Amino acid sequence: MEEEIPIKLPQILKKMTLMHAENVRLKKQIMHAEEAIQQSEQAVRAKAELELVLKQTQDQISEVQSITNSLQSENAKLRQQLIQRELLAKMEEQQQLAKMKAQLDKYELQQIDNQALISNLQKQLNINELALNNVKINTQKQIDAETKRLTQQNKELKTQLDDIMFRTGYKLDQDRIPYNLYETAIRDLRKSLKEQIEFRDQLQKRTDEVIETARDAESTHNEIVRELQEDVQNKIKKVADPLREHNRYLQEQYDTLISRTAADMQKIVKSNQQEHQQLIQSIEVFRQENITLQTKNTDLTELSQKQETQIAQISQAMQAQKRKLETLTHEKVYLQMILQDYQQEQQFDPQDILISKINNERELRQKFQENQLENQQIRLKLTTLQKVVKDKENAFSDILQQKQTFEDQANFYYKKLNEQNLKLEEYQKMTQVKYCEHLQGLMSVMRQQQDQMQRRFDIVNKEFSKYKHLDQDKDMLDKMQIKVDQVESTNSLLHKKVEMLEQQLNQYRETKKMDVLIGMLEQEKQEVAKRFTTQTPK
Repeated sequence: MEEEIPIKLPQILKKMTLMHAENVRLKKQIMHAEEAIQQSEQAVRAKAELELVLKQTQDQISEVQSITNSLQSENAKLRQQLIQRELLAKMEEQQQLAKMKAQLDKYELQQIDNQALISNLQKQLNINELALNNVKINTQKQIDAETKRLTQQNKELKTQLDDIMFRTGYKLDQDRIPYNLYETAIRDLRKSLKEQIEFRDQLQKRTDEVIETARDAESTHNEIVRELQEDVQNKIKKVADPLREHNRYLQEQYDTLISRTAADMQKIVKSNQQEHQQLIQSIEVFRQENITLQTKNTDLTELSQKQETQIAQISQAMQAQKRKLETLTHEKVYLQMILQDYQQEQQFDPQDILISKINNERELRQKFQENQLENQQIRLKLTTLQKVVKDKENAFSDILQQKQTFEDQANFYYKKLNEQNLKLEEYQKMTQVKYCEHLQGLMSVMRQQQDQMQRRFDIVNKEFSKYKHLDQDKDMLDKMQIKVDQVESTNSLLHKKVEMLEQQLNQYRETKKMDVLIGMLEQEKQEVAKRFTTQTPK
């Protein structure tokens, strides 16, 4: 046994030396782990920088969104202004059309009233003319009938006289009527003829007066119609001049609106182009920053892979160290058992051997304690390193998740920017083409409305030209009514006079039959006397 102890102690010392070398190697690995931790801290700082860049990118995207929102609000304001201007123009046009319609309705009512009044006047004039014509026709018929009757009676008397003279064979001078009777009869006949001629003259004079009165009424009617036409022309002029002035004002407003709209559209297009260029520049900067971030992300990925490899190596080394510690622990127990056996076998040892054993045992205990402390420190560092590695793994997973989120956000904002570019292009096309077409359509609609108003105005003028004499004017209608009343009173007087003349004519017919017969006899007597006087020389 005494020979075995010196053999085992060098082995133990050798193993302790190996353990010390292993501890040194573990310290180096721990230093490498600390360097890996520093690199992980650098990765955390890179993550913070990446978050800062992401925040700046989000700020830029929010600025782009604010610019887009401002553009959309500006477009909405412009559309609202255009709609308001169109509504104002339509409201003004509707007001003008309503005024014109009210005026047309007023003139139509006036036309209806005037037409009814003039139709009544025309009917009254027609009645008066018919009455006058009837009076003329009846008078002429009566005169013709009386003349025909007297002529027939004269013929009959002449036939009777010729028959009497033929049958009696008397000469006229033998059966001669006394001269004074003939003179009286002739005087009476002349008087009756004079009265008849005077009556005929009076009748003709009254007929002329009736005709003159009708002519005066017709001239009065024509004068009233002419005055009404002039008044209607003046009213049409009063209506037409404001309409023309309003059309001119609408045309000026329309031209001003078109010029202002064109200038505003040019400004908007120019500002949109500038903002579009700024957006393109911002997008280019954003793309460059994204490329830089992708490069940093690639570097971080490689660094993370390296850290994972180092962590795996450290874990393997720690597992090997743990196994070695377990082996050393077993060897220590084995050495303690050997020392106990040796102490039991050697109760009496020399002092130097005992001192050396004690010193060796102390050194072994001290080294064992140092190994235990180093193992505890290694375990603590391993635990800390595992915690750090776990934190790094969590941080790396967070970085990967943030990277994915950033890529998703970047793709989303790229998509949104592309949509915004498409909208800007569509807006530019709309502002350059569609809005011009819209303005042209608006111009054509306004021109069509203006043409419709002009055609309506022409129709109104045409209708007024047809019914110029049908306007209502109180003073003129009062004058016309007065003149109509005068014509009616004149016609009533004429009717009364005609009735009186008819009565006188009937009285004349009744009282003057014998006078007419005597006149006819006197005339026949004169003719017979002339005949006998012409036959006397024979």
